[in-house]
Amino acid sequence: MSDYIKFSELNLPLQLSVIDAYSAMLFDFDTPIWYEQIPAYQQLDYFCVQALKEKPSNALQILYKTTKQTTLGEKTVILRVPEVRYIPQVPNVYYPKDGIRAAIMEGDFELPALGILNHTQELFYASNDVDDYSNLLQEKINNFKEAFQSYRKDYTSTRSSFSMKKKIPLENGLFPDAMVDLDIFTGLGAMEETIENPCDDYFYFGLSDVIHSHTSGEIYMKKFMEHADGINDLFNQDSLAEYLTQREEYGDDNIFVFYVLNKGGWDMPLNKDMRHPTSAIPLTPYINRAAETMVKGRKYVGGTIDVAKVWYDYPEAKVFASLDELQTTLIESIKMLVDTISTVLSLFQDSMRKEISRRMTIGYFSEWADEKGLTFNMISGEMKTSSKNP
Repeated sequence: MSDYIKFSELNLPLQLSVIDAYSAMLFDFDTPIWYEQIPAYQQLDYFCVQALKEKPSNALQILYKTTKQTTLGEKTVILRVPEVRYIPQVPNVYYPKDGIRAAIMEGDFELPALGILNHTQELFYASNDVDDYSNLLQEKINNFKEAFQSYRKDYTSTRSSFSMKKKIPLENGLFPDAMVDLDIFTGLGAMEETIENPCDDYFYFGLSDVIHSHTSGEIYMKKFMEHADGINDLFNQDSLAEYLTQREEYGDDNIFVFYVLNKGGWDMPLNKDMRHPTSAIPLTPYINRAAETMVKGRKYVGGTIDVAKVWYDYPEAKVFASLDELQTTLIESIKMLVDTISTVLSLFQDSMRKEISRRMTIGYFSEWADEKGLTFNMISGEMKTSSKNP
């Protein structure tokens, strides 16, 4: 009697061990990339191209197998719960409209029962609030435009709050640096004239950190803003040498970009990142400085200036308060995008998990093994192909 028998003739514990040890063959043996055959992959492909401007093959990392020690030795085995992650490509710049579009596209995905909970879960952060968000962002844009128009009309001669004097390194100059006046007033005027609606490409941000199926937009943005705050703190120094070095090193990756253009006025060989008149200047340090000086030590909640208390003493306070609220609202679009990506990854991951579970059953493995002419040692479970069987 042969020591090698059909899979169906093995005892149950050995069958389970064999499935675990040889599971990778169910997905890699004479088979194209199996997960691309899952219907949900077509939805994922469409989402990546339309919302993220990326092909899944470039931006997604899908882990569904690993190497571990089994009862049959070290084997490549299939993970019963695969891992799917999105890796933003560098450079990868998004706009508020991308977050809004991604949120709308979430409706193209069916929401099946996820995991073992066996009921539909509303995972998406803003699926019911995308219209409300668009309206809110439009409101904040309009508030800024109105505040700046009003200030520019009545207070054009007092603009000290909109400028900072900084030392900027020179390139090929006789002196190591130059003192310049960084004035955001002209840039704010250009912004007020340019932005019309949330779908304008005026505001943008760069992402570089990996997004997993379990990533929360709120947590993601906490780390994101810690880095952005660190860069902005460098801008507060008297010399912008270190700030420019950091900006050059990191580019726009992981930095929320809420900038205006610098005013022109002279032609100096400034650092290439601070040339006039197209230099990008971050608004956050100006907003923070305005809050500190205008409120005169009074506390304000959530980073929002209490305009009702201070606007009559400081006419420009309305402008900075509107910028603060606009910046806070813009940040929400990043959370919206991250949460949408996370949800879409969760849906695809669950489709993979279900397909893995379907294939790694005794019935499926038995039928597959018989079709391949595979037999197994009745004691150890070691596999042999038909050409090697005794």
